[in-house]
Amino acid sequence: GTVAYVSFEMPVNLSGGQPVNMANIKEVYELCQAEGVPVIFDATRAIENAYLIQKLDPAYRGVPLRSIYREMLQHCDGATISAKKDFLANIGAVLTVKSNPQWAERCMQLLRIYEGSVYDGGLCG
Repeated sequence: GTVAYVSFEMPVNLSGGQPVNMANIKEVYELCQAEGVPVIFDATRAIENAYLIQKLDPAYRGVPLRSIYREMLQHCDGATISAKKDFLANIGAVLTVKSNPQWAERCMQLLRIYEGSVYDGGLCG
């Protein structure tokens, strides 16, 4: 069968909030790229994952969180971020796509159908 995409959650709640190390992030992305399978991050808590990489991986000690976060995001094709978790909002989310205008346009079309305007889709009135 065909795999539509790989969803990559970090830190992984199913394993008790364990972080994903940078080597695994890169390996998954390279494998998926070779097979033509997009990688989409659930990046809601990705900055926490970056912090844990900085704390636990000697190669990243002293590396600014921003740099680790940026490196992580270079290994995905898009990301979702829930505003309801760490961003102190009661509603909202972010959907990003990297270098794919067709996906971006399709996402905007679907947002209009299922949520509303691309500027305030899903917000309470």
